[in-house]
Order: sequence, then structure tokens, then C-alpha cells
Amino acid sequence: MRLLDWPLPEKITHFTPSSYETFRKCALQGVLSRSPQYKEFIYLNPKTLIGSVCHRIIESLGRGNFDDVQEGKLAEEIDKQYDELCSDLFVKSKNSIYPTQYSSPQKWPGYYMRLARLKVITHKLYQARKSNRSVIRTSGQFIEKQIEVFGGKLKGRPDRVVFVSSNEILIEDYKSGVIFDDESRILISIKQQMLFYSAILHKAFPEKRLRFRIVPFKGQPYEEIVDIKQANALAEKVVELLNEVNSIITGIESSSRSFHDLANPEIQNCRICSFKFRCNRYFDHSFPESELVSIRGNFIDFEQNTITLSVTTTTINQIVKIRHLSEPKYVFLRTLIVGTFVIFTEVKRVVSQGNILLFEPTIRTIALYE
Repeated sequence: MRLLDWPLPEKITHFTPSSYETFRKCALQGVLSRSPQYKEFIYLNPKTLIGSVCHRIIESLGRGNFDDVQEGKLAEEIDKQYDELCSDLFVKSKNSIYPTQYSSPQKWPGYYMRLARLKVITHKLYQARKSNRSVIRTSGQFIEKQIEVFGGKLKGRPDRVVFVSSNEILIEDYKSGVIFDDESRILISIKQQMLFYSAILHKAFPEKRLRFRIVPFKGQPYEEIVDIKQANALAEKVVELLNEVNSIITGIESSSRSFHDLANPEIQNCRICSFKFRCNRYFDHSFPESELVSIRGNFIDFEQNTITLSVTTTTINQIVKIRHLSEPKYVFLRTLIVGTFVIFTEVKRVVSQGNILLFEPTIRTIALYE
């Protein structure tokens, strides 16, 4: 496969909590994830796919789309929508450039366990919507549409907004994964997401006190009174990052800056990034030997399903071999001429042969050339 050209540089109009988190970690990843031609390189992990399905169903319930379903039929309806949405994403994963390991979505790890937890949480939500004990705003811009503040630069829609009293709002968000770190603290990314929502709601309702509650599918909810100063400080950081990214994009448009200026290589960010193959700063960064890595270098030869590359970066200057390249997608390697620039994504390091680094492909390995 030929290496993709850079996408056309386009200004970022706004951030949502999820897009802010992506750009905060690495703006290059954020920009490329918006490009249709690069989206096909995003690895569709079953855990992520199931999480997105759960969130879509909860969001749909929050909008009132299940209000006409009889309580006794709710589990059946959840079953149906869960199966349909997972099947949809399974088809997309089959058409992905990465081969799927599974014959059906039902074979995904955690498929039935997450469904069972989803039924529990949606039943609680369903009952809460039917209850007269709290007033839940389910019409107008605050559920059906995103809330927009700061001139449209911040947009978001919490899973559920409860007007607890005339002067207090509760913001609820539901999580299918873990919400605490190893030290039992709320994950930073989740805390920032809730502060993002809080900043938006404070701007819309400046006179109201705010609380947020995180409801995991498994375990106890986490609740916190919002520190408005923290929320406003985050909002300022969001706008500052948006302006900074757009400044670099302006520079890219005028050829005074490079897409690589958007990159922020760090182990945690790069581990899950699908776009390492396009990042100069990644290749010049040093990572632990245990990590899956992407390799780029100049083609030397291809014999016995093993490619030999000459790799030179700020951290490596040696010969690299990648073996076991027997699949049809690697046949084109036989046609390369010496010196061709080649990139391999997500290969794993095995043993070394003297001064030669030895790697093998994984399910996420793709070979690209210029």
C-alpha cells in the first residue's frame, strides 16, 4: 500500500469532550482522525466498539426514545438494539484493512457480560425517567441538541441532566469501562470530561450549583460537587488549545509549519495511536523494547518472506529484519527496488541476530511504501 498524502489542512471549529481529549494527548492524532482517508487506519478494537454501542443506547434512552416501550419489554428491546448496532460495527470491522479475528460480534470478548450490565443500567435509567421524584429536562437544546458556548468553540451533551432543585443541576454520565485508576482516584480523562460539561452548563446556567455523578456499569457511582473555578480554568485551556492548533494549521497552509509540529509523542498516547506511521516525532522517539512499534527504513532485499531494511533515526542506526511476511498483502514487497522508503506498522520485537534487530508482524501490521 502506498503511503497516504497529508490531508488538506482545515481549521478546527470546536471541541467536544471526546475531541478535546484526543487533541490534548496529540493534536496530530486528532487532525488525522478527522480525515476520511486516514480513518480506515483506525483499529476497531472490540472493547471500544462495544463501549460505543452501550453509549449510543444510553444516549438514545436519555433522549426519550424508549419512553413508549413497556417496562416488561425493555430488556428485549435492549437486546435487539445491542445486537443490531454490534452487527453493524462488525460488518465495518470486516471491511477494515485489519483482518478480524472473530466470526461474529457474539464472539467479541465481553459481548454478553457488557450486555448484561447494560440491561441493569438502562433499567435504572428507564425507571428514573418514569419517576416523578425529579424533574428531568428532556426537550429543547439540552438533550436533543448539543449545548454550545464560548462562540460555539465548546460543544457537548451529557448523558443525563437532572434539575434537582431550582438552584441545583446534576450532570450524569455512564461508563461501560473502569472509572478509577490503580490508586482508586477518578481517571483524569473522566474528571476533565465532567469539568468540560460543567463549564458548558455553568455558562448556560450561571446561577445554578452543579454536581456531577459518574455511573459505571460495574461498581459504585462516583459523585462530586463541581469546583466552578476548576471548570472555568479547563474551559480556558480548551479554547487555548483550539487556538494553538489552529495557529499551527494556519502555518501548514502557508508552508511555514509542518503537520509534524502537531505531534506529541508519549508512550501512553502512541501505544494506541493508529497513525504512528505518519509521525516523524514518533520515529525519533525512544520506546521500551516490549512495545509494539512501527518501523521505517530503506529497502535492501526481500527473501524467504523476510524483508531487510536500513533504518536510521535519531535513536536507531542499524539493519532491521522483519520475518514471516507470507500473507498475500506482502507480495508487493518483491517488486520494490533497493532504497525504496518502506514503513511497517505495529510489529513486535523478537530476538536479535548479532547487530540486526529482528521483528515479526502482528494482526495490526500494514506495509506502506513511498
